[in-house]
Amino acid sequence: MTELATSGGVTQPSMTTLVARLAEQGLVERQGDPTDGRAVLLALTPAGADLLDQRRAARAERLSGPLSRLADDDVRRITNALPALARLAGVLTHSQNRHGGIS
Repeated sequence: MTELATSGGVTQPSMTTLVARLAEQGLVERQGDPTDGRAVLLALTPAGADLLDQRRAARAERLSGPLSRLADDDVRRITNALPALARLAGVLTHSQNRHGGIS
């Protein structure tokens, strides 16, 4: 939970509540960590994986229309920039978690 909370930029109690809700909805299941009895591992259920796939497909569909109206070179530049943008998002999240806001 601590790792999820940190990566999600929320408090541990908030993440615990969210995970409990996801488990109640049958989207994730909790499993004991075989190497650490204090830790809990989470796994997507088939229903959770289906929902994730549906959300990713919906996001891709929302982007496909606007992207189709751009020049191929623009789409290529955007595609090439995605890894750097993901790293930037990680840095911003890490900074926000350490300092209580974006610095």
